[in-house]
Amino acid sequence: MGQNWWLHAGRVLGAACGVVTGALIGASISSWTGAVVGAYGGFVSGTTIGSGFVRSIAGTEDKGRREGIGRLGYGIGAALGAMLGYWAGTRGIDRLPPMGGFFGGLAIGSLVVGLTVSGLARAEMLPPALPGLLCTAGAGCGAWAGTALGHPGYVATLLVLGCAVGLLLSHLLLRAMERAIDDHLEHGRAGEHERRGNWPGIY
Repeated sequence: MGQNWWLHAGRVLGAACGVVTGALIGASISSWTGAVVGAYGGFVSGTTIGSGFVRSIAGTEDKGRREGIGRLGYGIGAALGAMLGYWAGTRGIDRLPPMGGFFGGLAIGSLVVGLTVSGLARAEMLPPALPGLLCTAGAGCGAWAGTALGHPGYVATLLVLGCAVGLLLSHLLLRAMERAIDDHLEHGRAGEHERRGNWPGIY
């Protein structure tokens, strides 16, 4: 119970620090729209960094501490990837606008650095690949649509809606994958019984 309390506190503190930092950096670059987008990036990376930091130092088991180090890798990779992606988008690369570079770097940086750190730390954890990618893609599409409407309020609203749609899609896809795996295992067992001539319930 105590460890869970510390873990939630780390998430909240990391999210708060990330939102403030991201919003200030984004506002200094492109005013309100940049502040909204930067706050989202800070929330994603800050939440992961905060929970990873607490788990890595307060974990009672070696496995938990390794998972915390892996989470730190995902969070730091997201922050570094977002900054690098935005910088690449400002270099005048064809078909790579700054906002596209930001969200692309956020997702790719998190996966690359997170998987690398998790592998080095031998952390036994699954990467948050599908939910993270779909949420980031949805948020990026929503933010881009909001900028086309020309108001930071639209950017914030559509970013949140896009993120929610991405999370819903990831949930539906994961449920569909679970059902497909269960069906495959069930039919696989039936096929094995049939090949052996050993039908369940027939003696």
